[in-house]
Amino acid sequence: MIVSPQNQRLKALRALISGRGQGQATRKAATLLVADLVRTEIAADASLLVLEGPNLIEAALDAGLPMPLVVSTERFLASDHLVLDRFATAPLAVEESLLDALADADSPRGLVAIVAAPEWTLASALEDGWSTLLYLDRLRDPRNVGAVLRVAEATGVDLVVLGPGTASWRHPRALRASAGSALRLTILDGIGSEELTHQIEAILGETPHWYGLQAGGRSVFDVPVASPRVLAVGSEAHGLSSEVAGRCTSSLAIPMEGDIESLNVATAAAVALFEIQRRSPLTYAIGGPALTTDRTSDRTDNR
Repeated sequence: MIVSPQNQRLKALRALISGRGQGQATRKAATLLVADLVRTEIAADASLLVLEGPNLIEAALDAGLPMPLVVSTERFLASDHLVLDRFATAPLAVEESLLDALADADSPRGLVAIVAAPEWTLASALEDGWSTLLYLDRLRDPRNVGAVLRVAEATGVDLVVLGPGTASWRHPRALRASAGSALRLTILDGIGSEELTHQIEAILGETPHWYGLQAGGRSVFDVPVASPRVLAVGSEAHGLSSEVAGRCTSSLAIPMEGDIESLNVATAAAVALFEIQRRSPLTYAIGGPALTTDRTSDRTDNR
């Protein structure tokens, strides 16, 4: 049982947590340190995450993600939780106070793991074709980021890109709010809208259609939607940055009744994405033509 805060494996966890959400070089340094401390070979292109609680860890097991380190309290090990039967080797026991000090959650429920998730490039993310890319602009609350990721998976988004100023999807609160979606989605971060457009142009040979979700735009229920497309969403408080708004060729808005001025970003993204995907469930294949998929004339409007 681990009883010392100087234990090498706890040092590995702390190193990873301290590097969370920082630059790629910092995260890579933390990855190398973790690999050395837990004496496990970790893929060079892996993104290491700290998962708290059995629900997220079960989601990672379902996704087949490697777990170089799993630690647990004695109390959890003595429970009859089904996740314990899924580990190849039993988690390392750790004193409860030490685990609580490491965890972000008020109640980590006795189980913490390091998980190695794939690290994507834009080229690898788009190589199988795509129709919808979701761009998150300056969402600073990791819980909102996680909630939007959950929506993205539910609506079949092919790729999520987190722009500069957006909270890290690796943050424990983002991971918990995503309810496991962050482990199954293709996610890139730290790419500005101009750089993203240039990279897509270089890969596809043409410019994607940018749609911005913001007040003052045309109703999302009426605007024709083309593919491949980028839907940009900003924070509820500040909306889209001028740079991202200027890149959008169409602005989308959600018509609302009463005195409501705005919706939570995850709610707004859900309304827009479900409507877009309902009308245009097509995928753009690299090397193929851009597909205009406006289907408003084929639907019955029940609003």
